[in-house]
Order: sequence, then C-alpha cells, then structure tokens
Amino acid sequence: MPVEDAQNRPRYTTVRVMGVFVIAMMAVTLMTGLQHRKRDLLETTEAPTALGDRAFYVLSRPVSWTRAVAKMEGKTLFLQSDEPVEREDVQMRKIAWWRRFHLYEASGEAETYFVKVNKGRYLPLGTVRRSAE
Repeated sequence: MPVEDAQNRPRYTTVRVMGVFVIAMMAVTLMTGLQHRKRDLLETTEAPTALGDRAFYVLSRPVSWTRAVAKMEGKTLFLQSDEPVEREDVQMRKIAWWRRFHLYEASGEAETYFVKVNKGRYLPLGTVRRSAE
C-alpha cells in the first residue's frame, strides 16, 4: 500500500493570533485614552472640612443687610456681621454648597453658619435679618 505524503495546508494561525492581539491592544489604548480625558473626575478628593478650600465669598460694599447671602434646606441666610471671625479651617465642617462657595458649621456651634472669606477667616450667617445701622 502506498503511503500518502502529509501536506501542510495553510491555516494562517499566526496571522489570526497577531490580528486578535493588535485589535485587543487598540481597544486597550482607546479605553485608556478615554479614561485619561476624565482624569480630573477619577482622581479628586474632597475634605469634609474647610481645609484647602479656595472658594471664597466676596463681600460687596456697601453691605446690604437685607439681601440673602445663601439658602439651605428651606432656610434663608443673612449676614450677621461684616467683620470676619478667626477660626481654624480644620474645625469648620462643610454642610452645603451654595452657588460658588461652601457653607460651614463650626464644630460645637449649632445653628450658626459661616462663609469663608479667606484662609482661617469666616463671616457669620444667620436666619434673622440684621437691621441696617
């Protein structure tokens, strides 16, 4: 009986493997590029205190005592003084965000709210309108 010679038939296995590898690398590159565009969202931290907060409230002169400074949970907050008080940023706890600045509450002081005007300096807010002096 004659023995038939085995012939190699081209199956292109290496080309298929390399094609899958190239497609996988392009997909990984695309996903990495999309995540890099959103990097500021992926790598942000927010402290629960006023430490490092640079969203300062700017007090306009002359002071309008009847104009609301902020609203929070149905409460309208008004300036109680135009002289800032000194507080440590670590002791001031963020409780709300109003427009472009945070509202703070001092630890140990309930129902007294503040806005940050500079590092370690805060203006007190309250629910009662102060009369013009």
